[in-house]
Amino acid sequence: MSAGPLRVLVVGQTPPPFGGQAVMIEALLAGRYDRIHLEHVRLAFSDDMDSVGRFQWRKVLLLF
Repeated sequence: MSAGPLRVLVVGQTPPPFGGQAVMIEALLAGRYDRIHLEHVRLAFSDDMDSVGRFQWRKVLLLF
Protein backbone atom coordinates (compact mmCIF):
# COMPACT_ATOMS: atom_id res chain seq x y z
CA MET A 1 0.00 0.00 0.00
CA SER A 2 1.50 3.31 -1.09
CA ALA A 3 0.78 6.42 0.96
CA GLY A 4 0.45 9.79 -0.71
CA PRO A 5 2.98 12.56 -0.29
CA LEU A 6 3.64 13.98 3.16
CA ARG A 7 1.72 17.24 3.46
CA VAL A 8 3.61 20.03 5.26
CA LEU A 9 2.18 23.41 6.22
CA VAL A 10 4.78 26.20 6.01
CA VAL A 11 3.74 29.34 7.88
CA GLY A 12 5.91 32.42 7.44
CA GLN A 13 6.76 35.51 5.46
CA THR A 14 8.29 35.44 2.01
CA PRO A 15 9.93 38.49 0.44
CA PRO A 16 9.44 41.39 0.51
CA PRO A 17 11.04 42.46 2.77
CA PHE A 18 14.20 40.54 1.97
CA GLY A 19 15.49 39.18 5.28
CA GLY A 20 17.19 35.91 6.14
CA GLN A 21 14.14 33.96 7.30
CA ALA A 22 11.90 35.20 4.47
CA VAL A 23 14.51 34.34 1.84
CA MET A 24 15.04 30.85 3.29
CA ILE A 25 11.30 30.13 3.39
CA GLU A 26 11.07 31.23 -0.25
CA ALA A 27 13.95 28.88 -1.15
CA LEU A 28 12.27 26.01 0.72
CA LEU A 29 9.01 26.61 -1.15
CA ALA A 30 10.80 26.81 -4.52
CA GLY A 31 12.31 23.35 -4.05
CA ARG A 32 10.86 20.26 -5.73
CA TYR A 33 10.28 17.25 -3.52
CA ASP A 34 9.19 13.77 -4.61
CA ARG A 35 7.39 12.74 -1.45
CA ILE A 36 6.48 16.07 0.14
CA HIS A 37 3.69 18.50 -0.73
CA LEU A 38 4.15 22.00 0.75
CA GLU A 39 1.25 24.35 1.52
CA HIS A 40 2.17 27.95 2.34
CA VAL A 41 0.36 30.44 4.56
CA ARG A 42 2.09 33.76 4.05
CA LEU A 43 2.36 36.05 7.04
CA ALA A 44 2.64 39.50 5.51
CA PHE A 45 2.78 41.68 8.60
CA SER A 46 6.04 43.55 7.87
CA ASP A 47 6.42 45.89 4.90
CA ASP A 48 10.10 46.67 5.44
CA MET A 49 13.02 45.36 7.47
CA ASP A 50 12.60 48.08 10.12
CA SER A 51 9.20 46.68 11.11
CA VAL A 52 10.31 43.03 11.35
CA GLY A 53 10.21 41.89 14.98
CA ARG A 54 8.63 45.13 16.21
CA PHE A 55 5.18 45.47 17.74
CA GLN A 56 2.69 47.55 15.76
CA TRP A 57 -1.06 47.77 16.29
CA ARG A 58 -1.52 47.50 12.52
CA LYS A 59 -0.12 43.96 12.67
CA VAL A 60 -2.64 42.99 15.35
CA LEU A 61 -5.50 44.41 13.28
CA LEU A 62 -4.41 42.35 10.26
CA LEU A 63 -5.30 39.21 12.22
CA PHE A 64 -8.99 40.16 12.09
